[in-house]
Amino acid sequence: MPVFNAKDPNPPAKFYFDDEKPEDGHILIRTIPAADMEKINKRTSKKKPPEYRRGTRYEVPNEINEKLRSELMWDFIVVSWEGIVDENGKKIPVAKETKVKLMQEWPAFAILVSEGLEQLTTDNANIQKVETKN
Repeated sequence: MPVFNAKDPNPPAKFYFDDEKPEDGHILIRTIPAADMEKINKRTSKKKPPEYRRGTRYEVPNEINEKLRSELMWDFIVVSWEGIVDENGKKIPVAKETKVKLMQEWPAFAILVSEGLEQLTTDNANIQKVETKN
C-alpha cells in the first residue's frame, strides 16, 4: 500500500546515466504537482483583454512566455545530479542557469530527463490504478 509522506509529498527519483555503471553518476528528477504547475502558468501567462468586433465580444488567448515557462519547469523537475563534469573534469554545479543550459544544449541530458519523467508518470498512473482497486 502506498504511503503518503507529508514532509516530502513529491520526492525525486534517481536515474543513472548508465544503468550498468551507476558510479558514472545520476540525476534526481520529480514531477510537477498541479499546484506548482498552476503557479508556473500564472507567472508565465499574461491575460489579454477581450476584443470587440461589430458589437460581439471575443476572448483573446493569454500571452504565454514559453521560454520562461520551460526554464521554470526544468528548474523544478531537475532536483540535482552527481557525476556531471566539464571538459576539465571540474564538477558542474547544480543551479537554475546550469539546468537550463544542459536541457537546451546537451541532448543526452534532455533525453534522460524526458524518459525519466515518462517513467515517473507511468509509475504514478499505475499507483493510482492500484489505489482505486483497493
